Amino acid sequence: HSFMAREMMLGYRDEFEYFECSDCGCLQIKEFPANLSKYYPPKYYSLRKRHSTWTIIDKVKYLFSREKLKNLCGEGNAIGLLLLETSGAPKLYHWFKSERCKPDYRILDVGCGSGKLLLSLKKKGFSNLMGIDPFIPEDIFYQNGVNILKKEIKDMEGHFDFIMLHHSLEHMSNQSETFENLHRILKPNRFTLIRTPIASSYAWKKYGANWVQLDAPRHLFLHTIKSIH
Repeated sequence: HSFMAREMMLGYRDEFEYFECSDCGCLQIKEFPANLSKYYPPKYYSLRKRHSTWTIIDKVKYLFSREKLKNLCGEGNAIGLLLLETSGAPKLYHWFKSERCKPDYRILDVGCGSGKLLLSLKKKGFSNLMGIDPFIPEDIFYQNGVNILKKEIKDMEGHFDFIMLHHSLEHMSNQSETFENLHRILKPNRFTLIRTPIASSYAWKKYGANWVQLDAPRHLFLHTIKSIH
């Protein structure tokens, strides 16, 4: 069935028609907006400029964090073990734990905005971090080595050890092409982490067109577990 949803975050209140697949339950916008960038202005929360220092103190903190991270990855030493025992595993490490990501793994964050998460991962000891987002005004090169490029995944070259899509898959217009490109740039036997709202949820059943995660028109596809498979 189809239904109407309004843009609410920015207050435009523009109406958009969505439909629900009768087979897999995936929700999809009927027509992609001609000017999608209108709904990603500079004030959009993930695009706001970040301020990141890289002073001597920042570098020392990074080295200590890196030693702790090495220990978690099975490459540790006595210093890293001591740091781990005193302060515990870094926040967000559970995303990487099962894959035993190495500190030097080449990590790509797709749809990262201005790079808030990547800057945090840098502080946790990861070294080879890159992000892409088509809606940032221009490329961003932080002093600490984190680079954010104004690109889409189809334009990426090279290969990565770990690719992340944190609430960005639902913003992409060509889902099949996105998965093909993820496969293309992912190294063999490596992993992609996808976090996305799921339409096969109590929230969708209860709130329907008023479900906040519908986020019209930015969310073009809202998958179910079946449609992801």
